[in-house]
Amino acid sequence: NLSQASSQSNAPDSEKDTSIQRSMTVSALELQHQGFKIVEILASFNPQYLENHNDVVRALRWLWRSRGRHYRLLHEEEISPRYHCESLALGKFLVRYAQENTKDTDVLFDLIRIFLQPLSSVDFSFIKHFLLNMVSSVFSVEQKSQILQRFSSLLSSEGSEETKILSAQMLAIPMLKRSSAGSIFKDHSVKLFIESLLKDGGSYGPKLTCELLQIVDILIERMQSEDMTNYRKDLLKYIWNALKCNEPTTKYYGYLAVSRFIAVFETPS
Repeated sequence: NLSQASSQSNAPDSEKDTSIQRSMTVSALELQHQGFKIVEILASFNPQYLENHNDVVRALRWLWRSRGRHYRLLHEEEISPRYHCESLALGKFLVRYAQENTKDTDVLFDLIRIFLQPLSSVDFSFIKHFLLNMVSSVFSVEQKSQILQRFSSLLSSEGSEETKILSAQMLAIPMLKRSSAGSIFKDHSVKLFIESLLKDGGSYGPKLTCELLQIVDILIERMQSEDMTNYRKDLLKYIWNALKCNEPTTKYYGYLAVSRFIAVFETPS
């Protein structure tokens, strides 16, 4: 049972690394390895296998998020090469599931976790390419709205700033850049994002602010002027405050955003 293997080979997030190491028995890793092979065979015969088996997907996502998997990827030298493809196999399973079940946009935010850690010997660029293709070419306005709502909630949460930056770089920005004017930009999720930005934007670090300024630039360019009426002054104030930052990259994106604002609107008195 894959879910049983996952519970044996990984410790909960609340436990210490020493507990994680104790749980990394060869028998547990072998059981998990064989479980992956079974899932791969079943999915090859039935393309909807993962979509139709929530218990299996739940176990795969739990393994993907687990500190045990993260630890093993960073310390491959401590385990047999036979088990070095654990993260790669999980990533491929989740990509396949996301392709089959496009309604579950939350899995995209799970997938970006792999880029939070230092580079490993495994190439995960296929996940990045998959994410960019999904948000730019596949998703409907409704699905894009779900992503933007989730991103807005993430910005307001106590999650790590690195996760927020990656979510902007790999999901929000490419999605908005490749969306035509009047599509997602007329959706209520955009207003929710702007309100979240104006509420908490001043508390973000310079790297995240750079990403958010790029989103602001896109919104100013693509949104209808009447949809921006209630936010114009506050957005301009947010941009000017960002320009006070001493970080050169932040200033650069701030100047781009304010230039866009001036090109699109009359500056408020």
